[in-house]
Amino acid sequence: MSLGTKPPQPTSSKIGFSKLIRIVLIAAFILLPFSHLRWLPQLGTTRPISSILFVLAFGIICLEYVVTGFGSLQLRLFNLPGWKILLYWLILIGLGALSVLITPFYGNFFQAISRLLGYFIIFSTLYCALYAIQRFGISLIATWISIGYLPALIYGLFESLAILNIPWAVSIVQIVRQNFIVDIVWSQRLSLFTTEPSFVSFQLILLLAVLPFIKQRLLLFSNIAIILLALVFSLSGNVILQVLVYLVMLGFFSLKPRIQLRLSTAIAILAGLAVLSYTFLARIQLVVQSIYARVIQFSRLQDMTLSVAIRGSYILNLIYVLIDTHGIGLGIGQYGQFWKEIYIRHINYKPLGPEVANALASNEYMRPWSVILGIGSDLGLVGLILILGFLYEVWRVIRRSTTHSAHGQAIWVTSIIALIGAYPIVTPHVWVALALLVGFTSQTLSHTSPIPEQAGQA
Repeated sequence: MSLGTKPPQPTSSKIGFSKLIRIVLIAAFILLPFSHLRWLPQLGTTRPISSILFVLAFGIICLEYVVTGFGSLQLRLFNLPGWKILLYWLILIGLGALSVLITPFYGNFFQAISRLLGYFIIFSTLYCALYAIQRFGISLIATWISIGYLPALIYGLFESLAILNIPWAVSIVQIVRQNFIVDIVWSQRLSLFTTEPSFVSFQLILLLAVLPFIKQRLLLFSNIAIILLALVFSLSGNVILQVLVYLVMLGFFSLKPRIQLRLSTAIAILAGLAVLSYTFLARIQLVVQSIYARVIQFSRLQDMTLSVAIRGSYILNLIYVLIDTHGIGLGIGQYGQFWKEIYIRHINYKPLGPEVANALASNEYMRPWSVILGIGSDLGLVGLILILGFLYEVWRVIRRSTTHSAHGQAIWVTSIIALIGAYPIVTPHVWVALALLVGFTSQTLSHTSPIPEQAGQA
């Protein structure tokens, strides 16, 4: 470029795309609480409007590069903070596409397409979260997310009063559920904008993830209030488990590595001694069984015990899939085609009771109850290795954070539990939480900041 030559100016079309992308991303972050509205299309097990918006934003970003010639998508991908986590999903999508091509010869083609769509939605969600980190910064994103949860807090208060049998609150909750939320019997348990209280735990992971980055006190208090409401009024034991794991892990990772090693060793030794004592000492067995019988009387724990039994059998079933297929997998999305044959052969679900047995034998349970092992059942050991590689890359990045390493690692452990014990494959909350922490850490390590002009516009 010669002296006196003006640098290239952004075109009006580029500015138009930039504003449109910003609007769609803001809407996606603000609407994260809304997962089960009646008029939304069903994707997987939920109706997540934010997932649809993340896919739309990714499409507009791709279109921007095509129309404006601003640069190749490949180069833009490699410039995103934490871009390496996206490579694993690109490979998974490629393997899934190859699997789809051979599905018509032996399985259900439409299930394969549906599952491949789920993989693409996850990739779009991760990409958009990293893109937003680069463009706006994590504090602004945390603000948008928290603003979106203000209606959830208000509605959560109505649900809490309804659980306490306040008549007018019960009427409001019933009106909302009958007209706006997917039809399901309300069983006096806090579930905010979802029909299944367990989904609240995925949202709590996201709220916990953004807590340190919220600058406004009102939004900070509102997020904490939602977490407390869920802990007090939700009948899902999973909610308590997720928050408890986060707090314990936050304390553990805040310790110096030497103390972490000593504490882990001490816990392992004590756990080994406890197992040996329970195995060989009858008196210890009686004491433990007596304590367990008393503790299990709490309603949440009763429900959670049954839930753990069901989920445990499903996780075993996914492992049997890998064994039966010699590590090759059933093919993407084919678990629903073959699950009854495998499940009935390996798992005796009748002791769980006739109601549970009938539910498990229905077509509603054709999806694996684990994202991680579910991908393994789709694409075999190769798929399992890739998803574990993705999770390791997330861990490797966030533990290097100079300011929030303990927080990021605690969110990572909590997210792993959610991804092992449930199948929110297109539910964006966990994916957004992980991607935001990866993008923030990568941006901090590279000493980069949001694009000045765009950050000013935000």
